[in-house]
Amino acid sequence: MKAYFKGLILLCVSSLVACSPKEIQIGVVLPLSGQAAPRGEDMLNAAVLAVEERNQAGGIQGKQITLQFEDDRDDPEKALLVADHLVKSKVLAVIGHYSSSATQMTLPTYAAADIALVSPAVALTHIPGEGQNFFRTLNANYKQASEASRWIRKAGYQHVAVVHNPSIYGRDLAQQMLIELRQPPLADVPRRITVFEDDGSASRLEGLQKDVPELVFYAGGYKSAAHFLNALFALGIDVDWMGGRPLWEHDFARLLGSEQAQHGWVVANAQTEDAEQFYTRYSQRFGRPGPFSYSTYLALQNTFKGLEKAPKNMTRKQVREALRQHFLKFKPPALSVFSLNDEDTFVPAEMSDPLAPQAGNTLGALLAKGLQPKIEMRPKASLVPAKTPTAQAQ
Repeated sequence: MKAYFKGLILLCVSSLVACSPKEIQIGVVLPLSGQAAPRGEDMLNAAVLAVEERNQAGGIQGKQITLQFEDDRDDPEKALLVADHLVKSKVLAVIGHYSSSATQMTLPTYAAADIALVSPAVALTHIPGEGQNFFRTLNANYKQASEASRWIRKAGYQHVAVVHNPSIYGRDLAQQMLIELRQPPLADVPRRITVFEDDGSASRLEGLQKDVPELVFYAGGYKSAAHFLNALFALGIDVDWMGGRPLWEHDFARLLGSEQAQHGWVVANAQTEDAEQFYTRYSQRFGRPGPFSYSTYLALQNTFKGLEKAPKNMTRKQVREALRQHFLKFKPPALSVFSLNDEDTFVPAEMSDPLAPQAGNTLGALLAKGLQPKIEMRPKASLVPAKTPTAQAQ
């Protein structure tokens, strides 16, 4: 598998060396080595699929699209070197990066060169330059928090623990959850909301053991979430749990265990006909899709739509403006709350019925009644600046 990806990358890059004026070059920066490589490979597949489909349909303005893949190892310093390299290349726009820290590190470099950055994976609530030279196809954390908190409040939980890992993503999502859980109307605000960092210490778990919440919302990556929840269950702490989009992951169900995975909830994209068709095509070609496969596909598709409106002899600045106009009207796929299937059958494209009453005692009972709280996006609130981020994507 890895040999295939390396060969594909070399093929794409070498084809750019002798690039003709009839080609449009787009940079794609992903973690193709290191711990996040599996996610990078999933996203690479989606990018390849999007470009192949578009080129088979005639490309853009009669020009074929060529991708220049770069590996940033999900490391901010390496990402900055990659960004410098792309600035000196002929790419008109860049898709990436995977992590929030790499994105924040490289954005000034791209902005100075008038290169638009389209992100399929970053969910931080506040990104400098968003709507100008930064665009995304993933819902921001405040939207995840809004969706999760509406269900939590509607279910009537009175004691909620919001736990986050040390990543910048985890801290941001936890802050947004606290904001949303305390929004008016005050009648359905939980009486107790505890927010703390999962630092791996036993004292945190002992505190929960002495004062068990009704629900734990975990803000962070699937590995840290599985480790924390398994530690809770090992101590006999039986609580409902919930998490953000990074837990929409087959490996999370495997690490947590199928029995425990079925007793919690995840905020994820509601399934649409377009998404289901994509997952079918992806699965036939590459196997099981990853949690960011579809958002990567959307990043390429929306970049293509923006490029269609740029002048034929397009410059980076013209492409950035075309994308700015396009993304003014773009909305990421709607969010919903899902339970997870067992580890043998779970596929991100095929979540279990969101009305499954066996998952999460209180939430399950609420959803089994078919109640759908009205979606009401609340205004974003300013946040306290985060600490120096760790080089961790989600």
